[in-house]
Amino acid sequence: MGSTLVNNGTNHEILFSTDDVTVYSKTNDQRLALKVFSYDELVAEEKKRQAWAAVAAALQGAADSMNAANAGYSNTYGTYSGSAYSSYGTSAYGYGTYSGTTYNYAAAQAAQNAAQANSEARFARLQAEGEANLSSLSARILKKETIFPKAWHGGIVKVELPDVSDQPQEIEFAVNVGGEIHEFRFTQVKVESK
Repeated sequence: MGSTLVNNGTNHEILFSTDDVTVYSKTNDQRLALKVFSYDELVAEEKKRQAWAAVAAALQGAADSMNAANAGYSNTYGTYSGSAYSSYGTSAYGYGTYSGTTYNYAAAQAAQNAAQANSEARFARLQAEGEANLSSLSARILKKETIFPKAWHGGIVKVELPDVSDQPQEIEFAVNVGGEIHEFRFTQVKVESK
């Protein structure tokens, strides 16, 4: 990401947007155009992220609900053995296993209420995060704008940078402001961790 700020020092309006920013990487005489994201593309990317987060939250809510439905069941297992004697001197011996299932409606309902509350809180958190992200994009990202004489306009420009390679890469930004080209060069180098 980089920040761009433009001042219109002319006597006429200038239309300016990310369409006026081009970025290239250069390694060993190989020049590659890099993607410059528009505001609309970043908003679409954020909405897509929100949609996938909502799907994940819904799946988590369904799993929580299924677990809550089973929370009311209680299973017991055991073995028994015993002997019986009669007054006539006979005896009997018995053994076996037993199992039983009981259902506690109150426990199941409490678990279901907790799962519902967690799900609602998860969706509220996602909605708040999504709104904050969209608000941040609106406030910070460079949007298409008509810049009037003596006025300023700017914002952050997001660029898809190349993977870091073993060779230094020159990153060249070219900003066209009303037909006047401004170039900026940076070098991207791989830093070895110790």
